[in-house]
Amino acid sequence: MASTPLVLELVHLRAGQINGCSPCVFAGVQSAKKHGESEERLHNVVTWRETPFFTEQERAALALTEAATRIQDGAPGVTDEIGDAAATHLDENQMSAIILNIAITNFFNRINHTIREPAGKTWWRRAFVIHPEERGDDVVKDVIGRLHRRPIRCHRRQAPSCASAFG
Repeated sequence: MASTPLVLELVHLRAGQINGCSPCVFAGVQSAKKHGESEERLHNVVTWRETPFFTEQERAALALTEAATRIQDGAPGVTDEIGDAAATHLDENQMSAIILNIAITNFFNRINHTIREPAGKTWWRRAFVIHPEERGDDVVKDVIGRLHRRPIRCHRRQAPSCASAFG
């Protein structure tokens, strides 16, 4: 059984919230709405433990997301309890899809923080949408190419792009 797009959208949104990544939160809400998610549930993803709006499968995915995302400063990461709950409610394919989604979201959260990408911009989504027939290395090369050409703003001044900095 594959993970539903909606569970993956909730995972993406929650990781973006934890990391304070406004572009990912913005894109996550927009995409979840396109998959039929309700305003009520979207407003409560951040408080999913205290609300009755999420299924056990969604709760397991959200707990896994939080544990895998909050790894700083000696946080325990994915404990046996969280892993066991996820394994109870998610099959192997679902677990793989969710873990990959968490990793990719955290990757883009860090890029967006580094280049100070504002909410509503979609440079990273274009890399995956412009050429949907491309897969794997071609998409990765496109994303990396866009990053190398994009100036990075540091401490209110503009730094050179990676391409010009390393010749």
